[in-house]
Amino acid sequence: MTTPEHGKAALLAQPSRRAFLVRVKPLGQDRVPIARETSEITVGWGKADGLLDETLSRTEFAQRVASAYGGPDASSYALGQSIGHLWRFAREMHTGDLVVVPHGDTFHVGVIIGDATYDPASGHEHWAYRRPVRWLNARPIPRQQAGPKLRRPMRSQGTTADISKALDEIRDLIT
Repeated sequence: MTTPEHGKAALLAQPSRRAFLVRVKPLGQDRVPIARETSEITVGWGKADGLLDETLSRTEFAQRVASAYGGPDASSYALGQSIGHLWRFAREMHTGDLVVVPHGDTFHVGVIIGDATYDPASGHEHWAYRRPVRWLNARPIPRQQAGPKLRRPMRSQGTTADISKALDEIRDLIT
C-alpha cells in the first residue's frame, strides 16, 4: 500500500513538471481558506465565457476577453495582463503541475489534478474559472522558508506566474 508521504514523493519526482503561482484573492477578498476547503484554485474574468474551447487561437481567446472586459475605459495594458493570466490558467497549466498560493506571510503548495472548468453559477465572476488541486502541505509554509527563486515572484502582484525556475526550491519545502 502506498502511504500519502510515498505518494507525495512519487509525485514530486516527475521530471517534466512545471510550477505556477496563483493568487486566490480577487479584489482583495481572501479566498485561500475556501480554496483549501474545496481543493480548487480559482481565477475570475467570469464574464469572458468560452475560453476553455481548445480550438480558439490566442487571438480569438484575446478577442473574447476584450469583448467582455475591454470597454472604452479599459487600459490596453490591464487588458493584456488579464489575457495573459487567463491564458496561463486555461492553457499552460496542466494536470501534474505544482501550484503555489501565497497567503499573507505564508503560502500553500498543491498539485493540479484536473482540467480547468468554468462555473458561471459559482456566485461571482471573480472565481468562475477553476482547477482542482491536491494540497501537499498540511499547514501553511512561512515565506521566510522559501528560497530566492520562489520569494521573488511571491512579491509580485499578478494573478498568475510561471515559477518553474523555483521547482527545486518548492520540492525541497514539501518533501
